[in-house]
Amino acid sequence: MTDMTPLLHATSGLIVLAEAHRRFDAARLTCASLSRRQRALQALHVVAWLLLAFPAVVAVFAPLISVAGPPICWRGLSIDMVTPPSTVDVLVLGGFAVMVVRDWLDSPCTR
Repeated sequence: MTDMTPLLHATSGLIVLAEAHRRFDAARLTCASLSRRQRALQALHVVAWLLLAFPAVVAVFAPLISVAGPPICWRGLSIDMVTPPSTVDVLVLGGFAVMVVRDWLDSPCTR
């Protein structure tokens, strides 16, 4: 199982990134016909998918950057890409990927 963990993590990250890209394209923050409430909901939607996209980017690019060596540190934020992802990271991102795939399969005609 531990050999498949980085692959599952990267695949889940790729699925979440694809859905985040689709959701960003569908966001209508600058539409003139939106009320303040609808615009706030769209902004929260974008923020939520941004928060999901950041760990997905790390999951996708961690195997590629792992050859770089030491952790990446920037302003006190450290991203360790050398060690394999934890089980919790894989399960959380995998859960979101399963929900995205379920959504894709549930409504194939709207794509």
